[in-house]
Amino acid sequence: MRDSTFPTELFEAIIQEVRPCRLILPLEQDDFSEYRKRLYTLCSCARTCRAWAPTSRLCLYSRLIFISTEKKSFELLVRSLDGNPWLQTLVRGLSIIDNDDDYTPPIPRYSTASGSISHTWALMLMGKLPRLQDIGFALARGLACHTHLSRALRTFSTVTSLSLAWKHSGSFEDLLKLILVFPALRNLMIHGSLWTPNGRRELHVPPKEALSAPDSAHNRE
Repeated sequence: MRDSTFPTELFEAIIQEVRPCRLILPLEQDDFSEYRKRLYTLCSCARTCRAWAPTSRLCLYSRLIFISTEKKSFELLVRSLDGNPWLQTLVRGLSIIDNDDDYTPPIPRYSTASGSISHTWALMLMGKLPRLQDIGFALARGLACHTHLSRALRTFSTVTSLSLAWKHSGSFEDLLKLILVFPALRNLMIHGSLWTPNGRRELHVPPKEALSAPDSAHNRE
């Protein structure tokens, strides 16, 4: 890998320009496609020369988004974090998205042959993301916090923001268990779910514009 002949300010400005924007769940098809394109561009920047690599890696690892069926790619991430512990401190956000035909809005479909990481990612990353702040889920079904998952999620003690978008979220009790797992949680955003007093779920899908408004997040003091 060669050294850069450009001023530091120039290539850092280029990298910041091509880095993916922060995405709001649930994703639009165009948003996710644009995210992937920018991700590939960042990978090219990281391989350009030695000087470009640190800033490119910072942008690549700061916020990670995985389709739940991309198990092999996720396992590659875990091996990278194990082999390069300094990368673990770069990750600030992580989102898991289900590869589901009925999910609205639609996302690109990938092969499901390698299995799903929806309920195993926390066990695989336990203790590896000391500075994780944001977690997001766009799932066909909610997460049931069984004992092993709850124990794994509690290790992400730095998480302050949780975003949820799912079609079948289970009971309100299940939601509370998931929320209370994160001791430092301050911001909660839920898309597509409301519950009646008896805990049954009713569908409610607000416009995406509402999700970006300051009052769309529910704060837990």
